Amino acid sequence: MSKLKIGLVGCGLVALSVHLKNLPKIRDVELIALADPNLKRRERASQLAPQAQVFENYHDLLALPIIDAVIISVPYEYHAEAMIAAIKAGKHVYLEKPFATNLVDAEQMLVVGQKSDRQVMVGFNYRFHPLYQALKQAIRSKKVGEPVTLRSVFCFVPQTGIDWQITRHGSFGAIFDIAPHHIDLARFLLEAEVAEVFVQMRSLQSQNDTVLLQLRMTNDVLVQSFFCLHSVEIGQVEIYGTRGKLGVDHYRSLSVEYTAPKIGHFARMNQGLGQILQPLTQYQYVREKLRSPWNEPSFLRSLN
Repeated sequence: MSKLKIGLVGCGLVALSVHLKNLPKIRDVELIALADPNLKRRERASQLAPQAQVFENYHDLLALPIIDAVIISVPYEYHAEAMIAAIKAGKHVYLEKPFATNLVDAEQMLVVGQKSDRQVMVGFNYRFHPLYQALKQAIRSKKVGEPVTLRSVFCFVPQTGIDWQITRHGSFGAIFDIAPHHIDLARFLLEAEVAEVFVQMRSLQSQNDTVLLQLRMTNDVLVQSFFCLHSVEIGQVEIYGTRGKLGVDHYRSLSVEYTAPKIGHFARMNQGLGQILQPLTQYQYVREKLRSPWNEPSFLRSLN
């Protein structure tokens, strides 16, 4: 079977830290070309993929007949333009999140995608993480009865290093940078769409870097999420049901954690001790996860 020929549109932080490191691990994929208007980003990407043709203008990349599909990881404000251009060029598309930055662009993108016979996938890689897949199955099995509330926290420490320095393009804030992960997780885990939205934002160290988001889903489950770009490295999702609680700690959990509706004092102590000791038994895994947010298995699984 011939390999799928891939083009990489945009060589920013995610492309450098994720896609260019994962694509060589996929047996039936071949990276043919990459494009970025920034010379430093092109040079950095070319070091990681010396076999790929390099373009300043991504339209030149899209014009290559050999390319079957493209990964689009351009700055958010160019998602609509690049995605539509790729579809019109006859390419399948893997589009990084967020899908778009406004409703007008999003609606136009949907129309173009639905009219085409090309496949379009948004890079919601957390759907492919085994922990969240197991959490979804536990919810489906009614382990905690009917879901009542989903609560999540997703925060980062400030990014540093050359990749970050040469790929910054603007400040869209946490609502665009990291919130799409957990908004989509709510849709994925609860198998429902968003019906109502309430959001509060603060600007502490950068524009809108702190966000409190509240949602009501179409199945009436309430969702509350906190996001921050300048805090601690943490990612937690909890489902409160009519018969207990399910939880996943993205950096510490090795399985879905279940809490019964009511447990005794000693059982609670044992449960707390187990939660403390669990990461110690997997020290290397936890160390690597905390050392780099890009050391994330679901990235590769989503591309496969």
